Amino acid sequence: MTIEDLPETVKRHILERVTDGFERQPNRFYLTELLYCLRKAYFQRKLQKPITLQHAWYLYRGDLFDDAWTPLFKYAQVKCTHRVPDAPIVIVARADFIDDDGAVADLKTHAATRYLKEPKPEHVKQVLFYAWTNAIDKARLYYVDFSTCKVFDIDVDPKEQRKLVREIEERAKTLYNALQNDTPPPKEESWICRSCEYQKECEATE
Repeated sequence: MTIEDLPETVKRHILERVTDGFERQPNRFYLTELLYCLRKAYFQRKLQKPITLQHAWYLYRGDLFDDAWTPLFKYAQVKCTHRVPDAPIVIVARADFIDDDGAVADLKTHAATRYLKEPKPEHVKQVLFYAWTNAIDKARLYYVDFSTCKVFDIDVDPKEQRKLVREIEERAKTLYNALQNDTPPPKEESWICRSCEYQKECEATE
């Protein structure tokens, strides 16, 4: 049995409830677009496709925890905004909540949390960016599945944060210029390639 075997009523509910959440503007980029494959982000903006049931399920699963947990905190869905110097670009994101001890926290659902030895690099960058934009010196990642939970405190080093922000700014400029010039960014090999819905378009531009 797979997700495709769910009742049609349930599948329709999942697809109707979940969207990718992106209101795309030419000079306004979401942090998650910049942390993963820029070429995929380019094609998502140029050739946006309907969300697949599998992708919708991942988002839906995360929403279940998010809807239950974030209202428990005084500060939740915290805006994170950064304007790129010398460029007409704004990077935006939202942290899930500020923890009881003042740490900016992000909640991640993971298919097998019990096997997770360390946080994913992209997730570390994400929560460090949240900390940077809100001048917070504590950062934390919560990984959950339906059997267990793991918590990782992330080292917040201002020097490394500045380096990270510069890296994200450069990636934002690369994506912005690619969109302006109608030319895909350089290909980035990663685990995302295996299930990317833009494989054909990517290969056709080699």
